Amino acid sequence: MHEIEYMKIFATLLVLLYASILDYKYREIDNKSWLSLVVMGFIFNIYEFFISGSYEILKFLIISSASGFLVAYILYYTGTMGGGDGKIFMGIAAMFPLFPFTTFSLFPLFFLSVFANSVFLSAFLPLIFFIKNIPNIKEIRSLKEVVLLFIGYKREEKDVKEFEAVIARDGEINIFQNANLMELGTTGKSSKEVWVTPALPFVIPITLGFILSLVYGDIVTWIVLRVMG
Repeated sequence: MHEIEYMKIFATLLVLLYASILDYKYREIDNKSWLSLVVMGFIFNIYEFFISGSYEILKFLIISSASGFLVAYILYYTGTMGGGDGKIFMGIAAMFPLFPFTTFSLFPLFFLSVFANSVFLSAFLPLIFFIKNIPNIKEIRSLKEVVLLFIGYKREEKDVKEFEAVIARDGEINIFQNANLMELGTTGKSSKEVWVTPALPFVIPITLGFILSLVYGDIVTWIVLRVMG
């Protein structure tokens, strides 16, 4: 049975690598990425059911796939992540209804472990933004402006890049933006400074989170346990 798990891992890594490249270059992925994971997931797991006779595989395939769909829908509906990012989690949920290997996890489903690790890795970005914005602290006058220190950086309006969204201009601050509706780039030509935030290629931390889940499980829990001995 381990041979099937290795095949599933190899196929998933290939798809995630392909999707990561697309996400980095275009900040979006095609439907082939997540659909291929869903289709291969059902093929692999139904085949595994027939050779093992274990109904647990089918039970968790249904539970994991339904949960993956629900998470993808919530992420898209709330605008927390792009639609493609949520669908990638749905694909991982279909591919791995059970944990491929024994690793420490507080979550009952493997894709939730991947999700948690992805969010953990992405959490380093606000720290990087804050360090970059230390010279701007003296200009902060409100709580909203404090948040800007962690989610963006300053740039002249004419220099706003293709995959950046303006979140503060002329005293107007919009720090909560729907990831699916963000207006990227700008037509402004002035030299005045605005605050921008980048559209993140989130499939990249998903890919890294997937690898961490395979090797360590839930990385935050793993680190805490290591520190506590």
